[in-house]
Amino acid sequence: MRWIDSHVHLFSDNDENSKIPLLFPINKLNSYDNYSEQLNEQEPEAIVVVDFSKSKDSQHVISSLEELKQAGKKAVGIIKGDIANENTKKWIEREDIKGIRLYAINSVPDLSSPQWQELFTQLKENSKHILVFGSGNNLIGLINQIPNDITILVDHLGLPKIGENDNNFAQLLEIARKRNNIFFKGPGYRTNLDIEKVKPIVKRIKDTVGIDKLILGASDAPFAGPVLDSSPEYEGKNYCEYMNFKNVLDFISELANDSSSNESEIEKTLYYNAKELYGF
Repeated sequence: MRWIDSHVHLFSDNDENSKIPLLFPINKLNSYDNYSEQLNEQEPEAIVVVDFSKSKDSQHVISSLEELKQAGKKAVGIIKGDIANENTKKWIEREDIKGIRLYAINSVPDLSSPQWQELFTQLKENSKHILVFGSGNNLIGLINQIPNDITILVDHLGLPKIGENDNNFAQLLEIARKRNNIFFKGPGYRTNLDIEKVKPIVKRIKDTVGIDKLILGASDAPFAGPVLDSSPEYEGKNYCEYMNFKNVLDFISELANDSSSNESEIEKTLYYNAKELYGF
């Protein structure tokens, strides 16, 4: 399968952070060497190293990019949007940093300060985008603060509520339709581990914003964190108990096939859309 891993958390042995999760079942750091060994012949053509939400900063992204460069691998990074970190503006100037990641998981950040407006200007001047992670009203509150001329990438398909009428997700899709510069990224298993429940969501996104703004090639390794599904069967369970590289590749491949009308559309969702967005 030809694909780009548009969302992976890689770490190096030099990273000092007790919250870094290990790659299950080998229980080792998800370094590029271990990542490559696990994927073997199914390794992607290019990699996007994304800021890990629980990391104190994005040094792990920078360190991993250096290791990938030494290995001759095509790779870019997304750093934490942190105006308090003096490295943020410096890192945005790097050619291999394609944007920042903002979070609206438990609350909506206030982006009204002059410092944020300066950062938005820098992002626009350097043609960078913003990756947003959140759901519901929090996610909408975050997106509504981002200038209309900055491209947005919505993490985990926007985490819509499954099995109920989600008015916030409907509003998110309408915002995306009007702005015409909002992309949606998988892999989709954090939306729901039951792929049959995810397929209608992906089709709805495609019908609203088009196949060109759908990116399904993503592993989200090392599959960290508790399962978001509130079903009793998943209580106390973590994603690493269900997902590994084989499972996630099967998952995104099936999603791509189900949401696409032909081979060309499959290739767009797994490869070409990411290739264009990240400049590979």
